[in-house]
Amino acid sequence: MSDEIIALAKQHYEAVRDLPLPVPLTPEWQKHRDAAAEAIPRFTTAQEAIHWAQTPSNAWFDHRVNANRELLADKKKQFQACFPGIWLRGESSWSRPETVWNDGELFLSNMTFWHHQALVVATIKVPRPKRILEIGVGYGGLAYLFQLAQPDCRYVLCDTPETLFFAEVFLRSNFPRTSCAWGWADSAHFVFLPLSLRGLAAADYDLIIAQGSFQEMTPEALAWWMGFCQRNSQHLYSLNYITTPLPLEGWEIVHDEADPPLVLGDTGPGWRELVLRREP
Repeated sequence: MSDEIIALAKQHYEAVRDLPLPVPLTPEWQKHRDAAAEAIPRFTTAQEAIHWAQTPSNAWFDHRVNANRELLADKKKQFQACFPGIWLRGESSWSRPETVWNDGELFLSNMTFWHHQALVVATIKVPRPKRILEIGVGYGGLAYLFQLAQPDCRYVLCDTPETLFFAEVFLRSNFPRTSCAWGWADSAHFVFLPLSLRGLAAADYDLIIAQGSFQEMTPEALAWWMGFCQRNSQHLYSLNYITTPLPLEGWEIVHDEADPPLVLGDTGPGWRELVLRREP
């Protein structure tokens, strides 16, 4: 099964890897894209690809670090204090073992809490969204969590073809019976949309999520994406560095918090979490 997933993801990647981007990447992200493109042909199993994508020195997709038992125990207590009564969901069994700790109830990593921050705040402010678009998806960790929490939602993942390769491998490995499609398919649960003008057709989303992606964009790209969000979604969730000011004209601020506790510890301060509602 793992070999089949890799073969299928490579086939999909090859079909879209040369599509033009709507706006250019930063030089740093172009370097990471090139490294991923070089690595993809070497993978023979899903586990190889997932572990490569979850190593920050390779992919730079997130802030995943090796498991620190005391830090993760404290994070769990923080989660319970910040979100009392909210169900905490565990880490994927496919994740890098050295980054995961079993506390006797759940498998936890530092990214468990990053992704829960977005899931919980976004869905408190936008209850049960049916159509979600994520901009900048990494290896699919947040999509994985939404599938556990809201299996009836339709989740669209938008990123470079290389990043979508890893997300497809991760999500198909974790949810082999869940429908997936590249491009657009109304019946698929997970939809992988490459960053191309051809793929980014207008659509009406209940929620768009940008966790750690706006901060990596050029000013031109950020302006393009904020315009796209305003045209195509009722709500926008953003968790990005404060040093990346978002153009907020036309949006109502529903939630605004600096440095949510769950994102600190493995990173320093300087974050701003926003939930925005499009003005009529």
